[in-house]
Amino acid sequence: MGDEISFNFEKISDFLKKRKVQIAITGILLLVVIIFGAWMRVQNVPLLVDHTTGENIPSALDPFYFLRIAETILSNGEKPDIDSFRIIEGGTGFSHEILPWVLVGMYKIANVFGNYSLGYIDVIYPVIFFVLGFVAFFFLIFILTGSKFTALLSSSFLTIFPLYIQRSVAGFSDHEAIGMFMFFLTLTFFVFCLKNLHKEKFGKNYMIKNISLGIGLGFLSVLAIASWSGGTKFLFVIIPLSILIFWIINLKDYKNKSKGYALNLIMLYVAWNVSTVIFSLFYGYSFKGAVGSIFLGTNNIVNVFTLALIIVDFFVMNYGEKIKLMKNESYHKYRVFYSALIVFLLGSIVLLISGNLIPYITGVVDRFIHPFGATRTGLTVAENAQPFLNDWFSGMGKIFFWIFCLGTALFGIEISKGIGAKRNKILFSFAWILMIFGILFSRISPTSLFNGTGFLSKTVYFGGLLLFLGISVWIYLKDKFEIKPENIIIASWILIMIVAGRGAVRLFFMISPLIVFMACFSIKELFGYWKVSKDDFIKLIIVLLLLFSIGGMILNAKNFSQVSIAQAKSTGPSVNYQWQNAMSWTRENTPQDSIFAHWWDYGYWVQYLGERPTIADGGHFQGEFRDHMIGRYLLTETFPEVALSFMKSNNISYLLIDPTDFGKYGAYSRIGSDGTGIDRFASIPIIASDPSQTRETGNETTKLYAGGSYIDEDIIYGEGENSIFLPQGNAVFGGAILKYVEKNNQITFSQPIGVYIYNNKQISIPMRYVYYNGELYDFENGLDSVIQIVSLVSQNNNQIQIDSLGTIIYLSPKVSKSLFAQLYLLDNAFGRYPTVKIAHSEPDPLVATINAQGANIKNFVFFNGFRGPLNIWKVEYPSNILSKEEFRKTSGEYAELDNLKVSN
Repeated sequence: MGDEISFNFEKISDFLKKRKVQIAITGILLLVVIIFGAWMRVQNVPLLVDHTTGENIPSALDPFYFLRIAETILSNGEKPDIDSFRIIEGGTGFSHEILPWVLVGMYKIANVFGNYSLGYIDVIYPVIFFVLGFVAFFFLIFILTGSKFTALLSSSFLTIFPLYIQRSVAGFSDHEAIGMFMFFLTLTFFVFCLKNLHKEKFGKNYMIKNISLGIGLGFLSVLAIASWSGGTKFLFVIIPLSILIFWIINLKDYKNKSKGYALNLIMLYVAWNVSTVIFSLFYGYSFKGAVGSIFLGTNNIVNVFTLALIIVDFFVMNYGEKIKLMKNESYHKYRVFYSALIVFLLGSIVLLISGNLIPYITGVVDRFIHPFGATRTGLTVAENAQPFLNDWFSGMGKIFFWIFCLGTALFGIEISKGIGAKRNKILFSFAWILMIFGILFSRISPTSLFNGTGFLSKTVYFGGLLLFLGISVWIYLKDKFEIKPENIIIASWILIMIVAGRGAVRLFFMISPLIVFMACFSIKELFGYWKVSKDDFIKLIIVLLLLFSIGGMILNAKNFSQVSIAQAKSTGPSVNYQWQNAMSWTRENTPQDSIFAHWWDYGYWVQYLGERPTIADGGHFQGEFRDHMIGRYLLTETFPEVALSFMKSNNISYLLIDPTDFGKYGAYSRIGSDGTGIDRFASIPIIASDPSQTRETGNETTKLYAGGSYIDEDIIYGEGENSIFLPQGNAVFGGAILKYVEKNNQITFSQPIGVYIYNNKQISIPMRYVYYNGELYDFENGLDSVIQIVSLVSQNNNQIQIDSLGTIIYLSPKVSKSLFAQLYLLDNAFGRYPTVKIAHSEPDPLVATINAQGANIKNFVFFNGFRGPLNIWKVEYPSNILSKEEFRKTSGEYAELDNLKVSN
């Protein structure tokens, strides 16, 4: 008989409990997760290549801007004062963010060990900073919870979380990767600062230490802003809110605290604010800009209020008893509220004198509803859209969402442990859960009663916040209320992030760390409750919740990994072959000083890939007013002389229109509208024919195109008693009837009939124009609109089928006269732009492929959406067109230049 193998589980358990062993195991597991996360994120590197040059390029749009700055620094050794690729009156400088310098530094270090291009360094930069961010996030969660398990589990799930992968994968070389690293690092340092304050030491040396910590926090905060000015601004809400709560909770009974305790907290906070302003100056920010970004505006109300409150309360705390009204017993109980009232009154007086009181109050309230504002440009950006509950579900799955909610609820219960009476603990937990659910569930869907903007939604949203605030204040006054510094920071993080997450889809990336943390926190908390619970029924409930959380986490770990790997592998450049080819032509065939005009989305591509300056880009250096002017006086302009004057005034050499501008017409026509927001607003419906409704009578074929949209302006057709009136926004263009005769491969059209629906009645109106295969057919009467016929391409059993009359585009009287329709869709068929000549037309790859096989498709097709060429026009100017200084303005009122004289 062989030797028996036995296990001494007690010795194994003792071995695993050793601190060094746990650190070693944690380190090994961290390394495994890091390697897996990095491997997953570099799967797409072979895709990130410009096929016209062979050079690496980013996957997203904005990274091209930072790569261009990095190349400029590498060539010149510094950034010039003026960015010559961004054309605006007076010029504009480069971004102050440090990412380009980081890329250059990484490039120089990498080339010590090999030969790497800046483009390659740019592509892999997000992966490197994902690793650094991963480590920083691990330590942040570990310091906040004291649990290596929670920190490791949270970090592991963040690695595979679908909402986090997109902006941390290779090629997404924007500021998010370095920004999140600095966010985690700064927040970790702040936790250390607050925990250090909680030790209740005082004295000269301790004050110097806290001032030093405040300066260190300011330095990291500025680095965070310089890394990602947008995302890391949340630090300037989380930190002040945490300090405010810390002050209120820990200085409730100030007599049991030293004056030095309060003074040290003030010194830390003041040092942070002052040093942030000072360090900002070293990163290129002006003093006015630095002060404004930290103290001014509705975004900074928490910081300003906290700073004012702790200073005022410190004086009230030390000198309040000398005031007769404050000598009663209630003074001590309500001291902090007296201080808050003083701050509120002083602030109101200042705002009232400056005339900004009402706008400031409405601005603060609006920030809760629209965290990213409600400007025209902002509302038309897809990633700025406010998410509904289904967006949360689709981003992480319903199971993980509910685990996140469970963890958030359990955290509220964790906070309540610092409350004395059991009844008040339950009351606080209940209010916390109601608040969280009120924020998350007040935007269920656009058609729901809880649509985020209706009265009921706002009542639930603000009601939950106010109820929680009211109950918290009541408990604070009536009972013992203690919260650990770590939990104060977590609570502030939760509150700020879920309010922000309600405001924009783009913030799902920013709140992903909190989501995975709270989900993992639920397991830690439930396991802790299970160990100490003695009630069998409660223990059963805990076990069921624990099984739900663990089972859901295991299931989601598999799903998240599969989804994230697939997403990483398929993430290629957003700048497709059509754009790469067009920009190759631009580089090789246009003068270097040629200025391009186009919608702002494409500026970075033209600047970097085309190496030509533009008047607009995605950074909006041009400002919202110039976005408005491009939308109004260029793309939707109905008078050619106005569009030509606008381009001449801005020294435009080339006009570029991308096929996606077809679908964006609603966006830039809204931005280009007057003060009403509707005078230019329109959409362009594209409608497929219904084969089942096609009829052949003799030699004539009748096609029915059913579908459409609301009309974009009032239609008055005919005169007298037989006139037809269709009101904008109420009547619908429901489709068209097209009759034609085909003989000897020639098609003869009868006048098409537009079908409108109003008051449940079908109304037929003849359309004046048909545009087909490059030819304009004018029937000389009818509604002044155009039916443009576009080929419909379908695929069946790997066979391509083409119906040359399969789709129509309805160009309303308003839209048909716009520059976009006249030049791009109708190829100047009306001859209204004789001096604007097509210089290059880059076909859609699908159209080019089909035509290479013998088809003869003219420019546009409908195949899984609208497809068309990317067109570039050379712009010449008739001698009578004037250059107007007004068209170079950077601010103004909507439509204020409508009556400008633009020609002789």
